[in-house]
Amino acid sequence: LHSQLRPLGALMTCVRMRWMCILTGEAGSGKTSLARLLARLAGREMLEVTLSTATDTTELLGCFERSEPSRVRLAALNAVLNLSGCRAAQHELAKLGVWTLAELWYEAHRTRTRSRSKKARVEARSIGEMCGGALLNLAACNDNCTLMYRAELALKKALATGAAEVRKPQLSEAEEAAVAEAER
Repeated sequence: LHSQLRPLGALMTCVRMRWMCILTGEAGSGKTSLARLLARLAGREMLEVTLSTATDTTELLGCFERSEPSRVRLAALNAVLNLSGCRAAQHELAKLGVWTLAELWYEAHRTRTRSRSKKARVEARSIGEMCGGALLNLAACNDNCTLMYRAELALKKALATGAAEVRKPQLSEAEEAAVAEAER
């Protein structure tokens, strides 16, 4: 341990200053042990990446992976659902995404009730639950009341009439100004 104090101090300085640190040396000279020791002393988890002349850049940077649009949609909705639970983000998120969430929820509802494909119904249920959860989280913010009432009314109207899509109500300029004033 005494022989590692000087290199450990240098490594600690690099970490504290947020400098990149490259450990070099012979195999078995203690590079990994030193990094593990610092991680243990700091109470942090360490991610180890072993490099060699055979290491390919895609192992470090990753590579392009095709993914299904449904997986991407579910991942994005999951992020929105998580963000909607954050008080600080609710008002801005509502202004930007309430209508998209309402449209996705309605589309999922229609798919769930009309599709013959079990896979489509299961996916639609997940989408509907995430959209519904995000909308409920956004409704908890008092600043969103007017916007949420408008979205709720549009959803109820679409459900009652069996419309193909949810339509955002068109307001006059005076009504838009009044809504904007009420939201401030």
